[in-house]
Amino acid sequence: MPATSPIRPNSSYPFVILVAIAVAFAPAFANGFVWDDVGLFLKNDRLHDWHGIVEVFRHPAMWAANLKVDGVGTYRPLPLASFILDFRLGGLRPLGYHLTSIALHGLVQILVYLFFLRWTRQPRAALLLALLCALHPINVEAVAWINGRSEVLAALFGMAALEVC
Repeated sequence: MPATSPIRPNSSYPFVILVAIAVAFAPAFANGFVWDDVGLFLKNDRLHDWHGIVEVFRHPAMWAANLKVDGVGTYRPLPLASFILDFRLGGLRPLGYHLTSIALHGLVQILVYLFFLRWTRQPRAALLLALLCALHPINVEAVAWINGRSEVLAALFGMAALEVC
């Protein structure tokens, strides 16, 4: 059976995806901290210190203000570490946290485009499918709500794993 030649991605399509995401999620840049964000960021000195990056990997719990470290039964060290980096880069200005989440969503959707390109072997079809995924309303909470970063990072690593296969 003859080998098929690889399909080359259109170099402008990832840019189209990123612009579409930036336009669609631009209103999130004006948002502040809400709901769980208040306890996680504003009242929580644990995520304001560089030492916290090590600590989030050592304790099996999502950290929240005024709770014991083992008070919540979730283990999500990567999102917590990313929040520490956001704090160290921009303090308690929510714009930086939103920018990080939207940028990560953009990376996910570029990987989605590459996955669909490999699957369909048609660049335009892959672009349309990636745009459908990028702009689907199901993503709004994960991308626009700062504390939803766990889902964005899970999608990033999931799509990266598919790309490697």
